Amino acid sequence: IKSSIRNEQIVLPKTLLELLFPAPLKKLNDSLITIKNIKDSSIITGIKFIKDSLNPRLYRLKYLWSPDINYNVVALPDAFTSLYDISNDTLDLKVKGANPDNFGVISLTLLNAKKSTIVELLDDKKAKIIEQKIAHVGEKVSFTFINAGKYTLRFIEDLNENGKWDTGLYLKGIQPEKVY
Repeated sequence: IKSSIRNEQIVLPKTLLELLFPAPLKKLNDSLITIKNIKDSSIITGIKFIKDSLNPRLYRLKYLWSPDINYNVVALPDAFTSLYDISNDTLDLKVKGANPDNFGVISLTLLNAKKSTIVELLDDKKAKIIEQKIAHVGEKVSFTFINAGKYTLRFIEDLNENGKWDTGLYLKGIQPEKVY
């Protein structure tokens, strides 16, 4: 089993735990998987791995990791059974929620926007979108858990409020949505 999170890794609050199996699963037993909050020894219930829609060997767990909390993720034997009736050994993964004091925050308020605006946080080369948010006039937008570095903000007027940039329609005389 390959995990997207390494043992002893510090994770951001919305970090997904992705497990990639060598073969598709026949059975997944969520009751044999636990997340334990080491600070107060509480067990987090309701853990649900979701199978990827395109890759039958990939499963994801969405969990909001709390800052500065140590967790222990344990999958007991037979939690995962492949199509070939091969089960897992014990999976024991220790992670720690990231401390927000070690990261930056970028906050801004849209004052002169006409309608909703797509706000994108890009790396300094403008090659990769780090995070994207949709905001309305006068609304505050915050990007949290930002590593030290240089970034670019891109603003897209989302006139039809569909959450993406539209190219326009030449034959109908509709201009593309403006990008700043």
